[in-house]
Amino acid sequence: MDNPKQNEHQLQSNLYALNYELQEITHLKLETEQQIQELQMQVTQAEQHLINLKQQLSHLNITLQDLEIEHLQHELEIDETEEALLKCHESFLHETTDDSSDD
Repeated sequence: MDNPKQNEHQLQSNLYALNYELQEITHLKLETEQQIQELQMQVTQAEQHLINLKQQLSHLNITLQDLEIEHLQHELEIDETEEALLKCHESFLHETTDDSSDD
């Protein structure tokens, strides 16, 4: 039969080993929880950065649209100026033609 002292000693050794493993597991759990918190903070910061980038993009799109409108207005002004110049030129040609037929 097994010696009761030997059994008690074996149980005591197992208890110490289990206690040590429990401490290791607890330590790893705490480290993991800390890493999770750090990652959650990084995710929050990344989300805020993404919001800021989206706002900047929105402002840039508005600026681009304003510039496109301004460009179209300039093109329209150029077209109107060219049309007015053409009318002036035609009018000048008619006057010149009329003047030469008077001679």
